[in-house]
Amino acid sequence: MNYISDSTIEKRSFDLLSKYSKNFNWQLSFPIPIEMIIEKQLGYTLDTFKDDKNILGAIDQVNKIIYTNENAMPHFDMYPGSFEFTLAHEVGHWDLHCDFDSNQLRIMNKPVSVICRAGAKDYREMQANKYAAAILMPENLVRETLKNIDFYNWQALYKLVEDWHVSITALKNRLEKLQLLYYDEKSKKIYKNRNSVNGQQSLFKQNL
Repeated sequence: MNYISDSTIEKRSFDLLSKYSKNFNWQLSFPIPIEMIIEKQLGYTLDTFKDDKNILGAIDQVNKIIYTNENAMPHFDMYPGSFEFTLAHEVGHWDLHCDFDSNQLRIMNKPVSVICRAGAKDYREMQANKYAAAILMPENLVRETLKNIDFYNWQALYKLVEDWHVSITALKNRLEKLQLLYYDEKSKKIYKNRNSVNGQQSLFKQNL
């Protein structure tokens, strides 16, 4: 298993944002222009293909193309932000898993030019997901943007989904990872942290 630390993933994704910012005079802000980063900074073409609906995207390093699956368009329409996350996921493969010396991908440990199955339980897929979250929601920008915002409710979070062009799942997971909120699976409610849940439960018991 090729271990890549979360801190390395965070750094590499931010390094790419910094390069794009410097090269194209872009001020770091939401939403992250992932399509422009792919085309201008990476020099890749965006294209589509048709395949199994479980495949959301793919990367062809040899021909420098990042694909999205036409058959997955209903999924992208149903889950706003999932299209951008898929593109960012492929950028994660480009940055973390492409073997530029052999001009081939190391994904699946065999020389293929196009490969990436959504939902596959492979450590490289998990790494690419972490990268996608980090590049679409860079930590410093997230913290600065949310500094004076009350976002501990679903209405506020869906407003961020609209503004940041990310999916609600990716947003919730990212904010939890940054310890900016806690999602209680049982109540389906948003809290500032786990202690807030315990505090409310204690208060409820005292009032019985």
